[in-house]
Formats: sequence, structure tokens, C-alpha cells
Amino acid sequence: MIMRQQPVIFLHIPKAGGSTLLNIVRRQYNSESIFSVDGKNPLESIKQFQQLPKNDRESTQVVMGHMYFGTHEFLPNSKYITMLRDPIERIISFYYYVLRNPDHNHYNLIASKNLSLKDYVKSGIGKQLDNGQTRLLSGIDALDVEFGSCSETILERAKMNLKKYFAVVGITEKFNESLLLMKSKLNWKKSILYKKANVTKNRPKKLDVAEVEIREIEKQNEFDIELYRYAQELFTNQLQESSIEKKLHQFIFLNNNYQTYTKTIDKFKSIFSSTR
Repeated sequence: MIMRQQPVIFLHIPKAGGSTLLNIVRRQYNSESIFSVDGKNPLESIKQFQQLPKNDRESTQVVMGHMYFGTHEFLPNSKYITMLRDPIERIISFYYYVLRNPDHNHYNLIASKNLSLKDYVKSGIGKQLDNGQTRLLSGIDALDVEFGSCSETILERAKMNLKKYFAVVGITEKFNESLLLMKSKLNWKKSILYKKANVTKNRPKKLDVAEVEIREIEKQNEFDIELYRYAQELFTNQLQESSIEKKLHQFIFLNNNYQTYTKTIDKFKSIFSSTR
């Protein structure tokens, strides 16, 4: 008798390495058993999933995308996975991602008013800039909390959710370790080799950003900073309980070779298409 895998909900936090992970998750499951949340309208998308016939929902193995915590209510016996990122690096990446993507709904504001990173963070234009990771992981109620009004209560609920409902709480800065943990915990059988997706190119790192801008990000994301520390503790504990450290160096070696190979293939494809 073949045992059915436990359903997984991948709560994808924007600009936390999730696009790369999405591709890896898709590889592990039958495409017909995956429900992808529409990132432009996640609430409506989850509502559509909730309204699916019971048999369709019960045959779903993965729900993934940008969403608030709470989807498990419609997918019994499921477990979450996610990736959290250093909040300062995440906001810097978010700003430069918007700045280079005219289709983003924040682009016109930044471009028309020539907003600096500091001005963008305190603009109030989007709640992702105000403890966005804490809001998403706390639950749908946090959607109604006004910009600048996040609280300890929301933070504590996010912490509780991470500890109680998540099979793996990954850390973007420890992506390879996070990936190996997920493979082990979720019993993934297919390859987890990857090349990075949706990377914000040529943007400054935290060390290269003005101190006044760093302070503004910290001020606006104090709960995300605390949640990230807590997630790191959970992650460290999971690592210590696992045996993946023995596999890490081998995986890094293999994946470096894989990335070199895919870059070479992409280069040849580009040359071929330009000569047609």
C-alpha cells in the first residue's frame, strides 16, 4: 500500500528566496496535485481553493504562493514550509526590485516622486514594508492592521504559528541547509539542484546602504527583526536534530557544477536564438 504524502503549504514571502524554492517544490509533486495561489489576488485565489469540490481539495498535495497564514483550515493534515530573510536585506531587495520593474504597482510612485529607499519605507504605500513577514505569518487578521500599527500580539501569534504548524522554517541566508532540511522532512525524492530565480540584480547589500536608511528600515520592521531571530533559533534546533551537515558540502559541490552547466546551456541557447 502506497502511503499518501502529507499535504504541504508553501507560504511564499516576497523577496525571501521563494521563487527559487517554488521551482524545486514543483519538481517534487504531480502538477495536477498543485494549487498555485495568484499573487496579485491571493485572498480571492484562496477563496477559490476553499470552494473547490471536497475530492479536489483532498487530492491536493501542495498549495503554494504569496498568502497569509491560515490555508491549512481548508487542507486537512497539512504542514507549512516557508523561508524567512534578514528583514533589512529583504526590504532593500524589495525596493530595487520595484525600481526595476515598471509593471509593479509601486513603481509609478517611486519613479514620479524619485523616492529614496528611506522615503519608500516610510511612505505607507504597502504593508509589506511594515513588518511584512510577521503580518503574513500571523494570519489573515493582520491584513486589517493599519500601516505602522503592528503589535506584540501579532508578533507572538506569528511565533506560535511557526513553532506549531511549520515542518521547516527555512532561512534565506542558509538556503542550501534549508533545502536539505525540507528534502529530509518532506521525503522529497526528486532532485533539489537549482539555479537562482527572480534575483534582484546589481542592487546594494546592507553594508553599502546609508546608515540613516538602515535605521528607518529597522524602525519600521522591529517585529520582523525579532521574528527573524526567533526563526533562526528554530532553524538551528532543526539543524542540530538532523544529519544534513554530512551532506551539505557534497550538495554545494554538486549544485555549483549544476549552475555552471545551466549557465553554459543558457548561453548556447542565447547564441543560437540570436543567429536564427
